[in-house]
Amino acid sequence: MNPQQEYWSNPRDKPNKPEAYAKKELNNRSHFLFKILEKYAHRKNHILELGCNVGRNLNYLHEKGFLNLHGIELNAHAVELMKKVYPSMYEHSNISVNSIEGAVPLLKDNSFKIVISFAVLMHLPFESDFVMKEIVRITENYLITVEDEHQSILCKTHFPRDYKRVFEYLGMREVDSGKCSVKDLENYTWRIFKKC
Repeated sequence: MNPQQEYWSNPRDKPNKPEAYAKKELNNRSHFLFKILEKYAHRKNHILELGCNVGRNLNYLHEKGFLNLHGIELNAHAVELMKKVYPSMYEHSNISVNSIEGAVPLLKDNSFKIVISFAVLMHLPFESDFVMKEIVRITENYLITVEDEHQSILCKTHFPRDYKRVFEYLGMREVDSGKCSVKDLENYTWRIFKKC
């Protein structure tokens, strides 16, 4: 495990503990993601969230009728909490307890119509950049990123990247983007990429 994986497998600071991500007041973030996603997704599409934590975003989509949800989460405690907090979503979804770097290379080409990263890729250290190409490979149609691209928060767990540059270099095309309108995430950028 690299230092970032060690941290996220068991974060000690309260704001990053899995319990914090299950708070209902954060549903505005999941609603924001849903409003972006609904333009591009059908309810039967296979959708993967990278770093799904306790599954708040996946649960929101589940409640909106999405049927084929998948998640990758490094923190085993977060997944155990997911089973208790969102039992229906967990039962009807496919959740893998693994790092993104470990799980994504094992997935088949074009496995998911849509892949989502909500404030997750920014936590991958630069030595994990190889996984960006793997993310493109497993994406059939669209990749959605909501990330802090400029390290607006000074933190050892943030690795800012220009995701437009990253994913267009790897053969995707940005079809929409903007600044995040969610409280406390105003410095984040959301982007929709289409696989060419």
